[in-house]
Amino acid sequence: MIVSNLSLSFKFFGKKLPVLKNINLSIKEGESIAIVGESGSGKTTLGKSLLGLNPLSQTVVESGEIIYKNNNLLSLSETSLNRFRGKEIGMIFQDPLTSLNPTMSVGNQVLETIIKHDAKLDKKEAKKRVIKLFEWLGINNAEERFNHYPHQFSGGMRQRVVIAIALAPRPKILIADEPTSALDATIQIQILDLLKKIQEELKMSIILITHDLSLISCFTTKTVVMYRGEIVEEADTKTLLSDPKHPYTKKLVGSIPKLHTDKSNRRHNQKGEKPLIEAFNLSHNFVHNLTFTIKEGQTLGVVGESGSGKTTLALLLMNLIQPISGAILYKGRPFTKDDRKEIQMVFQDPYSSLDPRMTVSEIIREPLAIHRVGMKEEQKNRVLELLCQVDLDQSFLKRYPHELSGGQRQRVAIARALALNPKFLICDEPIASLDVSIQSQIIDLLKRLQEELCLTYLFISHDLAIIKEMSDMICVMYMGEIVEMQLCEKLYENPTHPYTKNLLASYLIPNA
Repeated sequence: MIVSNLSLSFKFFGKKLPVLKNINLSIKEGESIAIVGESGSGKTTLGKSLLGLNPLSQTVVESGEIIYKNNNLLSLSETSLNRFRGKEIGMIFQDPLTSLNPTMSVGNQVLETIIKHDAKLDKKEAKKRVIKLFEWLGINNAEERFNHYPHQFSGGMRQRVVIAIALAPRPKILIADEPTSALDATIQIQILDLLKKIQEELKMSIILITHDLSLISCFTTKTVVMYRGEIVEEADTKTLLSDPKHPYTKKLVGSIPKLHTDKSNRRHNQKGEKPLIEAFNLSHNFVHNLTFTIKEGQTLGVVGESGSGKTTLALLLMNLIQPISGAILYKGRPFTKDDRKEIQMVFQDPYSSLDPRMTVSEIIREPLAIHRVGMKEEQKNRVLELLCQVDLDQSFLKRYPHELSGGQRQRVAIARALALNPKFLICDEPIASLDVSIQSQIIDLLKRLQEELCLTYLFISHDLAIIKEMSDMICVMYMGEIVEMQLCEKLYENPTHPYTKNLLASYLIPNA
C-alpha cells in the first residue's frame, strides 16, 4: 500500500478544518509500522482513510491517493470498497464497546464476519474457528462465552473480541488502532505474540496506531510520528527511540513513564490518619471477600488482568451496584444519598459515558446544575476553568463527543468528574486512551489536585509505571480476589504472589 500526498479536511459548521496534510506513507508485505502522536494528531483519521470509513458527508479529499493492488481506494464506490474491507484490509477499532453490536452475542458477531468472507465454510467449522480464536486471545471458557453479550464483558475482554473480529477473515493488512490499550502487561505480550505469529503465517502487514511507545519498541520496525495532521518524523523504530530529531518526538520519548524510578523526590500531601473508605469481606458476582482501607489523602492503586474484578470493585464503591455480602463504610458509616456528591468517577470508556446529544459545555456543566452549585454565569466560568485544567480550549465548548478524539473525550470525562470538587475520586483507567505526553500532564494535574484539596483516589490501571507514580498502597487483583496488598515501594521491590511476579516480569520497557 502506498499513500501519496494525502490531504483531508472535515466540514465543521460550514467551514473546512484541515485534519491531514500532505501525508506520504508506504507499507510493504509483512512489514510492521507504527503511527504515533498525541490525541487529535490525525492517527485514527489516517487509519480510517485507508478503508474509506470517515463520514462521507463531512469529509473532503483535498489531494492525494491511496494505492492498493493497483486500485486508488479514494476513487472507489462503497460497493467496490466493500470487496477490500475485512478480507484484504482489516481494522481493530479503538473503542470496543461502540464497535460491538449490543443485541448480538460476541460469538455470533465473529461468526458473522467469517461466514461473510467465506460463504463456503460450514457453520460448525466456522464456530470452531471462533472458539479457537477466543482461546488464543485469552478468553477463558470460550464455548460458554461464545453466547455472552458485550455488556457481560470487561473493557479488556471486549477489546479481545474486537481483535477476534478483525483477525477472523485473515486480512492482508491489519490496521490496529490502540489494540492493547485496555489490557494488562501479561495479556499485551500474549496479544502481540499472537499478532506476530499470525503475521508470519499470512505474511500480513500491520499498521499499529498507538500512543504507547513501549509497544512499538518490541513490535514494529518503522515508526511514523504525527503532529497536528502532519508526519513530522519517520525512522526505523530503534533509531527514533534512541535518537529522535523533531522537538515533538523528543518530548514524546522523554515522557515515557519509567517503571524503575526513585520516588523519593515525589511530593507528599498531608495524609490523614482517619480511614475514608473501609471495605469488609466485600463480595459480588465477580469479586470475593475484598477487605481493605483507604485513608484520607491516600491513593490506593489497583492492578490486575482484564476480568479480574477491578471495575466491579469501583462500581461497588460508587454504590452503583450492591454487594451480595460484606459492607462498605464511608467516613466510618454506611453510604448516604448526600455522599454521592463527594464521590465521583472517571469511567474507563469515555465515549459510552458521555451523552452523545450533549455538547462538551453541557456535559461538564450538568453536575453543577443538578446539585445547584452557583448561578449560571458562575457555572460557565467553572466549565472554562475545568477545560483549561485538562488542556482543552474554548473551541471545544460547542462540540459533541463524536467530534472529539479518544483522548479528548477522556479529558472531558475527567473535567466532569472534577466539577463538584469531590473528596473521593475513583479513576478507572483514566489515561489509557491518552498519549504519553498528555498522560504525564494528567498525572501531574491529579497529583497537584490531591495535594491542594486533600483528595483521596482509587486509581485503577494496567500500566505498572503509572500505578507506581500515583499510588501509596497497591492491591493486586486476580480472578476476583485481592492476592497481594503492600506499600508501593515494597511491592515493586519484593512481590510475593506468583501472579504479581509475572505481571512485573511482563512489563514492556522501550528499547531506547
